[in-house]
Amino acid sequence: MGSILITQEGVETSTIQESCRNESIYNFDMMLDEAVRIGDRCFMLEEAYQHKYSYGDYFPAFVNLSWEEFCQNESLRGVSQSTYNKITNSFRNFYPKIVISEEEFDKERTPRGRGGFEHSDSSEDFLCKLKHWDRWHCNHLTAHPDEIQWNGAFFIPNVKKVYEILKEEILLYIRRKYETRIGNATNKEQEINKIYEELFKDKAYHVNEDIKEKLKSNAIALLFHKVVMHSLKTHPDMTAYCKKIGKRVCEVNYYQYEKDLSSKEQQRCASLRCIYGIIKNGEKQYISLDFHKGMFEFHDFSGRHLGEFYFDGTWNKKGEESHNLKTP
Repeated sequence: MGSILITQEGVETSTIQESCRNESIYNFDMMLDEAVRIGDRCFMLEEAYQHKYSYGDYFPAFVNLSWEEFCQNESLRGVSQSTYNKITNSFRNFYPKIVISEEEFDKERTPRGRGGFEHSDSSEDFLCKLKHWDRWHCNHLTAHPDEIQWNGAFFIPNVKKVYEILKEEILLYIRRKYETRIGNATNKEQEINKIYEELFKDKAYHVNEDIKEKLKSNAIALLFHKVVMHSLKTHPDMTAYCKKIGKRVCEVNYYQYEKDLSSKEQQRCASLRCIYGIIKNGEKQYISLDFHKGMFEFHDFSGRHLGEFYFDGTWNKKGEESHNLKTP
């Protein structure tokens, strides 16, 4: 996949505010775990690798410090013992490839980016945490759809990210719906998790519709559409919410908003249309938001309707000719 140049300034801890240091170091470590997992490669300039840092003679010299020594280093204060345990384990086997110059790095495979611990002046494109890293990869694949790994997916290649979004929305729903119950609980987060588990006790979310079986792989999407979407009682509310979440789901799956097509379809049908498109295997395909049911309508390059789907790509209803795009 991509290439990350870890900068000298980015891995200096003395320039991070003590109150932010633990989160900054932890977030970067979590990002690197995911980056390495999917095949990103990390690099450092030779001079940055050999630079004398506040925590030792090279990066990452802090892996050789005992917890007591770690706490005594002024530039590492504020870091929790759990974060210390994590980073000393993960960075111990972390070996960025050394490059002589930035020009040499700029010959590495794309996407290319700079990264390190987050500082108060870190830019939005500095690779210091998962949020920035996700956006970096997403922007690249949106611009280069030929590099997307579909892995057999029909039209939703990044279903993992979809489930993260839908789970986030389910938890927000729980906070709203059960506000009083949560407010009366001694441990509010524990109560939220308890309610979350209770919602999944419906047999519809379990394999073979059997409560004793494990949850279906798409249980989060099923619950989101059955509970969260169905909680919206007015068409304006459904439209606004579908537009908001549908947009997020489309964008994390590298689809781009089709402004002209949406406008033409809206004029032709005399109703709101939001359509997103992507090129897969050399052919365009489209997602149209269904504002009545809060789902996706999927269309091929010709605009032919291929069916109605949940936001994770789960099939719900076969295609209908009356749902074909009129002006693809």
